[in-house]
Amino acid sequence: MIIRVTNEIIYLSSHESIPTEKTNLPMEHLHFRTRLGYEIFWKCKSKIELNTKVLILDVLDFSPVNAANIHYAQGLYLNGNSGYTIYFDKLDWSGLEKFLTCYRKDSLSTILKEEVKK
Repeated sequence: MIIRVTNEIIYLSSHESIPTEKTNLPMEHLHFRTRLGYEIFWKCKSKIELNTKVLILDVLDFSPVNAANIHYAQGLYLNGNSGYTIYFDKLDWSGLEKFLTCYRKDSLSTILKEEVKK
């Protein structure tokens, strides 16, 4: 699935979104690029934990080819259920860093893959 990432919202499809405050991203310690016309799309593998209402996303590609042209309306539908949260599996620092304008790397250790924490 392709998601669109902003500082305020994670778009799962053209009809489904979850605020970044309902994710495990430490938004108080990072800020995504926001210049006009710049959009962030990530290709992810998803898994839903129905009993806890957690959507687990594993980012497979931080820069999918022609992502801006991908119609992501075929993405995930949670039936408008705002009770869901997003848990991003451990992220690759080299993929994430290029989308950030400011950050505190030491505060991101909980979301980064082990090899970059060292």
